Amino acid sequence: MVCSTCGSQLFSGASFCHQCGATLKRSAAPVRYAGFWRRVAAVFIDLLLMAPVYITLKEAFLTPSAKDGQLMASALFSQLSPADEQLVKLIVVTWAGNIAGFIFLSCGVYYVLAECSPLQGTLGKRLLGLRVADLDGNQLRFGKALKRYLYRVVSSIPFYVGFVMAGFTKRKQALHDILASTLVVMADKETMGPAASNERFEYASFWRRTFAVIVDTLLIFILFAYTGRHLLPPASPGEPFKTAEDYYSDRISYEERDQLHRKILAEAKTGYVVLTAMFGLYYVIAEISPLDGTLGKRLLGIRVADLNGRRLTLGRAVGRFLGRWLSAGIWQIGFLMAAFTSRKQGLHDILAGALVLRRPRRGEPPQS
Repeated sequence: MVCSTCGSQLFSGASFCHQCGATLKRSAAPVRYAGFWRRVAAVFIDLLLMAPVYITLKEAFLTPSAKDGQLMASALFSQLSPADEQLVKLIVVTWAGNIAGFIFLSCGVYYVLAECSPLQGTLGKRLLGLRVADLDGNQLRFGKALKRYLYRVVSSIPFYVGFVMAGFTKRKQALHDILASTLVVMADKETMGPAASNERFEYASFWRRTFAVIVDTLLIFILFAYTGRHLLPPASPGEPFKTAEDYYSDRISYEERDQLHRKILAEAKTGYVVLTAMFGLYYVIAEISPLDGTLGKRLLGIRVADLNGRRLTLGRAVGRFLGRWLSAGIWQIGFLMAAFTSRKQGLHDILAGALVLRRPRRGEPPQS
């Protein structure tokens, strides 16, 4: 290392010249842009991770009725009248449009929240050592992450040329990157890397968190079993019992099967909404209260805090709970991340800017 002013030989890492006293300018580390095929691989990983979310929610909200399903099946094995053919085409187009819209919205939630969070990218990108940043290398704001996702529609028309542009533009930018003024670069500091040695917090272990979740789940299900019959609508009196054998046989008409299917689905949705609301109220209220966490966490000696060790605000607690859906939806990987991330954070912790910490033992000074 040589001083550019006087030419003296310098020690490695010196900030000024020991001969002439000139301040040395450090050149910034060169930015390494993400390669096209690495980005493609990240997209495939994200699609694989999101598959359980698509399958679960599609079955719950986008399944065709029994009558429409029977008509679509008939079109494969028998000749339909012109009117029925037009009806089948309309059903297929409507169903495909609903599926496409659902995938676009669900992917949007995943991509936008991940890219404007400290992760700076989806799990697929992070696993391949990539992150999304603005032109100055900083973390994206919510608005910019949202614009980047919406501009992907432009990149896909026509024939996905906008995505292919990432293979030959100067800074490996796709069209949506150029429009949103963003970059996809190699991560210089891994979020999932080893923890620093001078951390001031003691993070809760993965298994301690797991046991706390089991305790909390048992408590909620006991409460749900006790109060569910008062919260859920009662079954219609006098309705004949339909077995699974009746449902899948020809003993009942298509209209009866369709009506029964809708009733079962409506009751399942109501139960799911009630159970989710109970979990949400329990987790959010407990985490913003002086308990600093649920009863399960309290029993296991751990607490939830923000990145500075303080109690969560209402907005952060709500965001953490909503992020649990994403952690659960992608093959439970979001929860498993708490076993190997540097600060023992699950995906929902990272998205909400939260930590799960061990409570000080008796006689220990509080963590700060």
